[in-house]
Amino acid sequence: MSAAEPSLVIRPAVPGDEHALCELVRELAEYEKLLDKCRATPESLRAAHFGDDAMCSAFIAEVDGALAGMAIYHDYYSTFRAAKGIHLHDLYVRPAYRRLGIGTRVMRMLAQICLERGCPRLEWIVLEWNELALSRYRKLGAEVLDEWRIMGIEGEPLAALARGDS
Repeated sequence: MSAAEPSLVIRPAVPGDEHALCELVRELAEYEKLLDKCRATPESLRAAHFGDDAMCSAFIAEVDGALAGMAIYHDYYSTFRAAKGIHLHDLYVRPAYRRLGIGTRVMRMLAQICLERGCPRLEWIVLEWNELALSRYRKLGAEVLDEWRIMGIEGEPLAALARGDS
């Protein structure tokens, strides 16, 4: 007799999920060795996802009722395509729930949203050391865009730029 298949539910996040999202965001930050940069709070996540100026959406994954993972995504605009796309900002599955197909199902759901909205592209960023993720995404048909580099500015350099000091 085989063990029963776990019950997997992936659903849109709703108000009240901000504490679960915060817990998972902090776990992701720790996994990516960026916990010192993580400023997420349940309040900031509630505003970002469910407030009047909500800027992103999320999925919550549950296995047998237990919190298993999340995905956070938002719209973006592609100048060259002259079209909106979807950017998967974060996808995190707790280690105990990996290899259950959660990531693949989330990617499939996001691809469906792209097609429903007429978005020609789904994009995301992967840390270069995360070979497990890179390998899985390649299996989905994704390609690494080596010619692009992500740039960012924050803290005092951002303030200096705003003041015109640079």
